[in-house]
Amino acid sequence: MCINRGLCALLISVFALLLASSAILAQTEAEMTQRPAATLPAQLTVLVFEQGRPQADLTVRAGERSGLTDANGSWVAELPAGATRFTLFDAATPLTALSLNLNSGEIAQIIITLTGPERRAMVSIESSHTVEGGLPSIADVQPSEVEGSGILSGRVVSSEDGQPIVGARLFVSGTPVEARTDEEGNYQVEIPAGEYSVSVLHSEFATRTIDQVPVGVDQQTQRDFELPPAGLELAEFVVVEPFIEGSLTSVIEEQRQTASVANVLGAEQISRAGDSDVGGALSRVTGLTLVDGQFIYIRGLGERYSSTLVNGSNVPSPDPTRKVVPLDLFPTGVIRSILVQKGYSPNMPGDFGGGVVEIRTRGIPDEDFFTIDFS
Repeated sequence: MCINRGLCALLISVFALLLASSAILAQTEAEMTQRPAATLPAQLTVLVFEQGRPQADLTVRAGERSGLTDANGSWVAELPAGATRFTLFDAATPLTALSLNLNSGEIAQIIITLTGPERRAMVSIESSHTVEGGLPSIADVQPSEVEGSGILSGRVVSSEDGQPIVGARLFVSGTPVEARTDEEGNYQVEIPAGEYSVSVLHSEFATRTIDQVPVGVDQQTQRDFELPPAGLELAEFVVVEPFIEGSLTSVIEEQRQTASVANVLGAEQISRAGDSDVGGALSRVTGLTLVDGQFIYIRGLGERYSSTLVNGSNVPSPDPTRKVVPLDLFPTGVIRSILVQKGYSPNMPGDFGGGVVEIRTRGIPDEDFFTIDFS
């Protein structure tokens, strides 16, 4: 019999809530039991303390998961069962590293205590899983520095003059470690024991990477780098330009390589000027005078002091009283280029006093053509 009805009603409500909670917990446990064990992830809790106080903002990395410890020095994550690597960092400084073998459904807790000025990590591990053969449980890991760390040091110099490179950035694969070289080009970092790829970068030098660098426990590994200047390792670029006969580029190149005093006219220049025959085209060359629209005077000498060649061969004149050929006989439509040479050379005949004109015709056309001109 209840003396206070309000109190009795409160007690009955609390008792009913406890019964409902027990039923829910029993149902959840039954569902977890019926669930295949292979699909259950492992739950990992990490607690970090130093001088009795929790340490916040420390980087925790376990397999593919990573994060920062909270204000209570805690970090919780669900990880797939199997072998994984656990690492604890303070900024870029590694504090400890462990190799773990998590079992399906395992609930594990790692308590790390940092001691001394060197912040030595003392590890204590608790696990809900017991070893029944196969992979060892996480609880089998010794609560101390299992793998430890080592020192990686070296010097970075220029391969050109051997001078130290100041401010070169060094990266170690798989870790957040980033270091810079000092005024002597030296560097030194502490990283967990293992095998790494080490890269060195500098804006004025080419990047260098050394793979498979072993770092032993409590050992110092020396690796030096020689960086070539960045300009020495530019990628090779090959520019290919097709050679077009009679183009302005080919004419300029020929005139540049000619050892004698000469002028060269190409088909491109002739077409721009609109000349219909070779005589009109040559009237634009310095030192030449066109007479009667047919004959040229080179350096003030008459036509009989000049010589005309077509593709390197002498051409007889149709006028028996004159030596030279009338240049209005050659239409510019068949001309590739015209060379006017005012000095002697071994590849030219020496029967001229003023100069020699060599007319070069086009090659066999790739396609048929038909042209009509009206004048």
